[in-house]
Amino acid sequence: MSKAQDLISRSSPDFNPLIQPSESAGFGLPVIGGDELPELIQRAFAPEYIWQEDQLVKQWNSQKDVIKSSFIEAGVLIPLVLKDNQQQVVLTKRSSKLRNHRGQISFPGGRFDERDKDLEDAALRETEEEIGVERSKIAVFGEMPIFYTGTGFAMSSYLGWLSEVSDFMIDSREVEEVFLVPLSYLTDPNNYRLYTAPNTALPFSYYGVTWANHFIWGATASILRNLYQRIQQAR
Repeated sequence: MSKAQDLISRSSPDFNPLIQPSESAGFGLPVIGGDELPELIQRAFAPEYIWQEDQLVKQWNSQKDVIKSSFIEAGVLIPLVLKDNQQQVVLTKRSSKLRNHRGQISFPGGRFDERDKDLEDAALRETEEEIGVERSKIAVFGEMPIFYTGTGFAMSSYLGWLSEVSDFMIDSREVEEVFLVPLSYLTDPNNYRLYTAPNTALPFSYYGVTWANHFIWGATASILRNLYQRIQQAR
C-alpha cells in the first residue's frame, strides 16, 4: 500500500477512532479561560503575529509533502457566535449518506467550485448551503494553516463571527445536526486526548475531543487544537 493509499484508508468505515489507545493531551499546557479569549483572539490574528503550529499537526502535514499535488482544494468556515455570554464554535454532524467523512463532526464547508472566487468564497457559499447562514451575516477575520486530510483534501479554514444566532436551516442531504461548543472548552488542552492507531501500514496519532454525545476527531480536532496553540501563544 502506498503512503497516499494508507493515509486515505484511515477514514474507511472499518476504522473506529474511539477504540484506539489514548492518553491525555493536556501536556501541562495552560488553560485559556473565556474571559481571556476576546483579547487573545484579537492579538492572535493581528497581521504581525508570529506563532508556532502544534507539533503533531505540523508533523501530520509534513508526512504528506510528497503527495500534496494530488489533494483537492476545499474551504471551511470556523463559525464563532456569542451566546449565553460566551464565545462558541458552530459545528456540524455530517450526514451518514455522504461519501466522505460521513457521520463525522466537521466545520461547514466543501470543495472549491468554479463558481467560487477563492477558497474563502467556497467556505462562505458552502456554509450558506449547509446550515443556512447568509454570507452577509459572517465577518471573516482570520485564516488557519492548510490542513491535509486523510481523505485527500487540502483544507483551508477561515474564522468568522456570525452577527446573530437563530435557527439554522440545515440541508439534510449534507448535514444531520448543528450544535455549539464553548470556545473555552476547546482552549482547555485537558479536554483533548491523543490517540494512536498502531495497526496500519503507517502508524499515526490524532487528537480527539468529546463534547456531550459527540466525538470530534480528524481534521476538525486538529484544526481546533492548532487554533488553541495560536491563541495560547498570544498570552
